[in-house]
Amino acid sequence: MDYKNAYETLQKKIQKLEKEIKVHKIAAKELEESERTYRHIFEYSPVMAYRSDYNGFILDINRAGVDILGYKNRSDMIGLDFPRFLYADPADRNKFQKNVNKKGFIRDFETQFRRKNGSIIDVQLTATALRNKKGIIDGYEGFILDITSRKQAQRALLESEEKYRTVAENSLAAIFIHQKKRFCYANHRLAEMLGYDSPEEIVGTPFWVIVHPEDRPLVKERGLKREKTDFPPDHYPFRAIKKDGSIIWVELQATHATYLGRSAAIGNFIDITQRKLAE
Repeated sequence: MDYKNAYETLQKKIQKLEKEIKVHKIAAKELEESERTYRHIFEYSPVMAYRSDYNGFILDINRAGVDILGYKNRSDMIGLDFPRFLYADPADRNKFQKNVNKKGFIRDFETQFRRKNGSIIDVQLTATALRNKKGIIDGYEGFILDITSRKQAQRALLESEEKYRTVAENSLAAIFIHQKKRFCYANHRLAEMLGYDSPEEIVGTPFWVIVHPEDRPLVKERGLKREKTDFPPDHYPFRAIKKDGSIIWVELQATHATYLGRSAAIGNFIDITQRKLAE
């Protein structure tokens, strides 16, 4: 009887063990599938994916990262020192590490990397901290996007804006932009011509306040229409009111334009008071 009970107990233990083994096999298979999926995403991501240790030495990097940084294969980069060889400014790596250690992750961190041939590229990092079993950060993994083209376009735009701003600010003609019925830009020549101390006194006011009351209906009507579309005539004279209340004649030339993504009217005028007096 004791042998029978022992046998049954043993059978139950064996069945329980078999169930546990089956569960472990299923979990192992799921883990293997998960790792295979992760590896596939890692390898075939169109952006650079990497893993590094706490000090910045590369542990793994995908094909996109190898290509972006100008190396031949992964083996050339494994063990490479991120702060020393890749960051154009090593201080940026310290900023990155400080931020990711504080929050556990970082998004859209912009810096510059040095490629193998020495050329500099602009990049954007999104990364998370990796922790060991004790919860201590011992590495990082993330994605790095090459944003060189975008940054070059931004710099070119800023240079272009600076160039045209310089031209506008040094123009002998009064230049303005009005949008939604109000001045949103005025150069120094316009302020000077109308007797104001600075363009800031004009910006934000309705564009027709500088127009003589008798000419205002016509200028206002054309100005509001020109904010929406272009039409003739694109230049004509009118009387303008200076800050002190005195009157001058100006000749306006204006056109429809887009400013900061919205419809606007842009134009300039010159003082023709002496010509009018001569006439």
